[in-house]
Amino acid sequence: MSVKNRSILMVLNRRANLSSVLGHIISFHKDKPVAVPPVLMREAVNMGAVPFDKSVDVAEKLAEDKAGQPVDPSERLEAIRAVIDEMVEENLRDDFTAASTPKVANVSKRVGYKVDGSEVRTVWEMRSLELAEADVT
Repeated sequence: MSVKNRSILMVLNRRANLSSVLGHIISFHKDKPVAVPPVLMREAVNMGAVPFDKSVDVAEKLAEDKAGQPVDPSERLEAIRAVIDEMVEENLRDDFTAASTPKVANVSKRVGYKVDGSEVRTVWEMRSLELAEADVT
């Protein structure tokens, strides 16, 4: 299922961009509907975006969006980071790809909900940069 299918159309009363640490950039144009993925819905609402379809209840949509799974990007990345740190500590061969990066399916299984490959890549790259900076100092 693509992100577009799970997304909700939202509008904003001004021109603005919403950028996230997950690599998403959403450009809102005044009063034009834009597809917002569930992981960014809370941030879009916080900046004033409202559903294009007035019958959609955003609070309900956020609550039903896979209960028990954080929708806040920073919470998701923290959980993924903790799992990746555990995986590195355990160093099991089946947890990593041939390129020595964490397998997305294994991260999803350990964290308890489906994660996106871009989230795992983002965390892995941030972790690698932090370790490289620590080695330099």
